[in-house]
Amino acid sequence: MTTYDALSHASIKNSLTEQQNIDKWKDSSILSKYASISPTDVKNKLNIVLSNTTIKRACCLGSQRPNSTPVDYYTVPVKIPVPKNFDTDDGLTDMNEKYKFITKSVRVPSSLCNNVANIDGFSKYDTQMNVSDAQALNKPCDDFYQLYCANSLSNYINESKMLNRPPSADEFVTKYSKDCACYGMNRIPNAQFDVSPRCLGLTNCNLNNATTEQVYLDPGSRGPRCSVNSVTCQQIIDFNNSEISSNSKVIVAPEISNDCSMNFGKDLRISDNSGRSGGSGGSGGSGGSGGSGGSSGSGGSSGSGGSGGSGGSPNPPPNNEEKKDEKEKTETNWMLIGGICGIVVFLIIISIVLYLVLRKKPNPY
Repeated sequence: MTTYDALSHASIKNSLTEQQNIDKWKDSSILSKYASISPTDVKNKLNIVLSNTTIKRACCLGSQRPNSTPVDYYTVPVKIPVPKNFDTDDGLTDMNEKYKFITKSVRVPSSLCNNVANIDGFSKYDTQMNVSDAQALNKPCDDFYQLYCANSLSNYINESKMLNRPPSADEFVTKYSKDCACYGMNRIPNAQFDVSPRCLGLTNCNLNNATTEQVYLDPGSRGPRCSVNSVTCQQIIDFNNSEISSNSKVIVAPEISNDCSMNFGKDLRISDNSGRSGGSGGSGGSGGSGGSGGSSGSGGSSGSGGSGGSGGSPNPPPNNEEKKDEKEKTETNWMLIGGICGIVVFLIIISIVLYLVLRKKPNPY
């Protein structure tokens, strides 16, 4: 008989119940096939997507291990309230003390992944997929993580507000909900070009963390590497317009759009063993950036499919702030030159006047 932790069947409470949330999620990709649906039905379907949270998290994170040996269990960290008689000698981090939770590793039998409830009935949630393939897809998990991370973000913002402290984008993805690194507060920062979270180098959103079951990689971030000067079409899920309503409830809902713009390979701050390289020698290094086997280093090492040359990836055009600063510097330089020229001309005029005055003065001798 198989035994497992009771937390395996735990479900997170849906905090996205405000009418504004309901209206926005009604138009999301999760519910797009339902042409006409009541607010109550929207709420019920969102509850179903979030149900069996621990099982779905464990199975979806485990689904990112393509061609791996089958396992009996998946292990996933689960937040629980700090127990009443918790031994502080075991250590409480600043995060634990602030938000009053500890993390427990829960083993979930892989057999529980085969028939899990969702809005379409039941689905297998650990269908193996190669996240190095840009076409990799696990829709039940993609839908779940899109909603689960929005719900976690709502909880985090609410709890931060109660503690009278501003929420932190890095804290959310490095300490509060680590597996949501690709769905955090800076999901799509204000950038000149819309590219995926991984290609923007968002904290911890990389292939290595995905294949080691620490982070769930969003669909737009899958693929061998961030292409340079290539046209890519991807779904952008933007949580930037999250807001707090008049009754202090957090509105967290996605704005979804399709991006088919040029991807100029933004600042790749995190090496994910996917062919991106960097370091003090600049992006790309001497062997060029890209490829499936590249890794980070001081001079940038190339992957097996590396492209580019010693110049690295082309830089994106300067933004408006950079142009403004450059213009102000130019104007300041011209003002200094003009001032110096004015002083020189003034001194020359004074010298000429003195010369003429002294020349006309009669000699007393």
